[in-house]
Amino acid sequence: MKRIFYKYKKIDEYLYDMLTNHYFYLAHHHQLNDDMEGKIYTTFKNVSDEEIIKYMEEKRFCISVEKFRKLRLDEYIDKTGICSFTVLKNDELMWKNYGGNHLGVILGYEADCFDNGFLFRVESHEDWDGIMNRDKQVEYRTRFPDAPREDHVPILEVKYDKTGIPITNFIDKDLEKEAIKKAFLTKTRDWSHEKEYRIVLPANKENPNRKLYYQKNVLKEIIFGNKIPLDEIKKIKKILDVSEYSEIKYNME
Repeated sequence: MKRIFYKYKKIDEYLYDMLTNHYFYLAHHHQLNDDMEGKIYTTFKNVSDEEIIKYMEEKRFCISVEKFRKLRLDEYIDKTGICSFTVLKNDELMWKNYGGNHLGVILGYEADCFDNGFLFRVESHEDWDGIMNRDKQVEYRTRFPDAPREDHVPILEVKYDKTGIPITNFIDKDLEKEAIKKAFLTKTRDWSHEKEYRIVLPANKENPNRKLYYQKNVLKEIIFGNKIPLDEIKKIKKILDVSEYSEIKYNME
C-alpha cells in the first residue's frame, strides 16, 4: 500500500536545485514559522547530586556537578533537521501560505505503508541519525521490523495538543525522549488545519547542506498553481526530464 504526501513550494532557485538533485531539505527549527518549534527546558530540580555523579561516572563525564546542571540539549536540537509535508491536496490556505499564492507548485511524494506508519525511500541517510532518539536502531526495528533501515526514513504525524514547552533532564531517558518528541512532533491547535507530517532526523555529524536524498521514483506528482507562468512549467518539466525522473503525473490546480 502507498500514500502520497504533499509539499507546497514557491518557485525559486531552491526548488530548482531540490528537483535537479532529488533531495529533501531538512530545515533548522529556527527556519520554521512557529516560534515554539524546538524549544525544550532542561531542569535538574528533582535530581540529586548523587544521581548526577552516578550518571557522569557511567558516561565518563569529567565535569563538576555544578557545570553539569547548566547543560542543555541545544547542540542536539540544533543538529536536528525537519522537513514538513501535508495530506492536503489543493488546499487554498496552504497555497497561500506555502505555494506562492498559486504561483508555485505542489510536489506529491509517495511513501510506503507499513503496519505502524509510513516510510520514504531514500538513497542514504548516513549523515542523519534514525528516529529522534539515541536508541534509534532498536526503536526503528521494533516499529518497522519489515523495513530495511538503510534506504527508508519514517514520516511521522504531527499532533496538535501542545500546551507548553517540554521539560527534561539528561538522567531520565524516557523523559528526554518524550521532550524531544514534543518539541518536534507536537504543535498547538492553531496549526491543526495543516494536517502535517514530518521527517525529523538529528545529524550524526556536521551537515551544513542539511540535505536528505530520496530515490527518484518517490516523486510521483506535480500540481502547478493556476497563476504559474507557462515558461516556469516548461522549465520544471525540462529539469525533471534531464534529471531522469520517471512516472511523474503533471496536473494543473
